[in-house]
Amino acid sequence: PINLADQINSGKPIDLILNFRGISGDPNLISKNLSSPNALVLTAEASGPRDQNKGSKLLEEQFGGANKINAIVSSIMGQLQKKFPDKQIKRGKLIISGFSGGGSVVARAVAERNKIPGGIDGVVINDGLHAKIGSPTLDSIVDYAKEAQKDPSKKFRIIHTAIKPSYTSTTQTSDYILQQLGMKRDPVKDAEAYKQYGFVPKTEAKAGGVQVTQMFDDPKVPYFVDNRPGSLGDTHVQSLWKGNPYIFQGILD
Repeated sequence: PINLADQINSGKPIDLILNFRGISGDPNLISKNLSSPNALVLTAEASGPRDQNKGSKLLEEQFGGANKINAIVSSIMGQLQKKFPDKQIKRGKLIISGFSGGGSVVARAVAERNKIPGGIDGVVINDGLHAKIGSPTLDSIVDYAKEAQKDPSKKFRIIHTAIKPSYTSTTQTSDYILQQLGMKRDPVKDAEAYKQYGFVPKTEAKAGGVQVTQMFDDPKVPYFVDNRPGSLGDTHVQSLWKGNPYIFQGILD
């Protein structure tokens, strides 16, 4: 993790990662979970009754949209300015990420990115993009992915399992995005390269700054929301703990 004082005193801009659902609250595990990015990380979860907070509704209500993102960034920069009143605090890269229901917050931010000063430099969605095929929200994601495909300095990354909810699955949305980008999934051949992460992807598709990783694919396995071992609900959680350290690699390059 960065030393803020050194970063600010040297005049370097502060890169930000805003994550919605899915990063460990343990300070000792956050850097490991995010592959130790050189950035200031803010992670958020919606408040409200647990039975109403399993999906994306409360997260999107409380954090969705450019105005919410701008308010968070402004608050962070304002607090840093108070801490270092004699220095000029500059925002560097802005990465928006989310796991599961947090994916809807990411999608809203991407759809309204022209309202975010400085724009968005990276998007990471971990098993959480369920927008309807052909919807304006998903088309906005496709547009951003096309930008990243042409410009490797802009990152667009998805990692997904094979969960089958009653609505559009993450496999379906990922397939649609790849189709629109003219990309195809390739089987992973070098299994040794993934040993440190504890999983080997079924397939990956990479081009420019785009990376779509298919972590699991076993449609015969049942899906339970309560994450029972041996279910796709369990692999959904594994995509967080095993997938995040992988999918965040080099996100600020």
